[in-house]
Amino acid sequence: MRFSPTGYIRKRAQAWARRRQGMDGSPVALEKRRVYILPTRAGIVFGSMLFAMLLGSMNYSNSMGFVLTFFLGGLALVSMHHCHRNLEGLVLRLGKVEPVFAGQQTTFLLFTENRARTHRFGITIHYKGKPFSRTDIPADGSALMSFTAATTSRGLFRPGRFGVSTTYPFGLYRAWAWMHMDMACLVYPKPAEQVPELPPAPADSGGLLLDESGQDDFSGLRDYRLGDAPRHIAWKASARLAEGFLVKQFHGGGTVQRVFDFDQLVHVETELRLAILCRWIIDADRNVENYALHLPGEQIGSGQGGEHRKKCLEALALFGSTPAQTRMAA
Repeated sequence: MRFSPTGYIRKRAQAWARRRQGMDGSPVALEKRRVYILPTRAGIVFGSMLFAMLLGSMNYSNSMGFVLTFFLGGLALVSMHHCHRNLEGLVLRLGKVEPVFAGQQTTFLLFTENRARTHRFGITIHYKGKPFSRTDIPADGSALMSFTAATTSRGLFRPGRFGVSTTYPFGLYRAWAWMHMDMACLVYPKPAEQVPELPPAPADSGGLLLDESGQDDFSGLRDYRLGDAPRHIAWKASARLAEGFLVKQFHGGGTVQRVFDFDQLVHVETELRLAILCRWIIDADRNVENYALHLPGEQIGSGQGGEHRKKCLEALALFGSTPAQTRMAA
């Protein structure tokens, strides 16, 4: 890999800032010591122009040249002070992050509060070198800002470091602060585009279960099938047969539910199994069906609705994660 001096210096500077500041909580105020400032390209050109004007004034002993040079120099110093103060004292607070599916863009919301009695102008959020939200914040006011990031795999996505900057008032300087906030987004598995038919559930051969609550009506008898519960066998009727058993059938009051079982998807890699289960959950939720989810070490009972869907998808997203990561998601 080709060595890049600029990239090496940037990484060392980032590591130094991370050690110096530590992890930021929420909310966090931008103290004076953590706001950095440097001239922009326009500022460097402006400084070079002032130096040339100073040399010309000294060479020709031009008093008006000295006046203009020192006036512009003083303006540059005042601009540096206002640029730094425009960012100092700003308070950032994390907003709610909505879960997404793998491959989608996730949006991180930030509430910026200005507790000073002066306006803040041109506050910009940037992430990985790309500017996002840019806004002005009134005195004793607040604003909602955000930045987006691409996700690639399920689990907890942590964006890492992002920055807050400003070039107010004249664009001669850029003041910025690096933020290391504990922010994360829950990423669900990407739903599979093509899924197999639902394997039969353990209780029957159709991938469906009946919740026998005593309100079902007896509808007849059928031949015994492997997996039928013994309590459903019609023992008296079966005794009259030479061989085999008969099973009672009910209808009317039972609640039909689907069972999505991780272990039923044999000869399929783990991530593809989760993608198939994700697709089944989405389809069942769209069809307003009851469904249960069975994962190794975790079983979610039958249900439907937004909260049940969210619980099942969260289990898929955190499948195989450590208990610490699970607590962070909660």
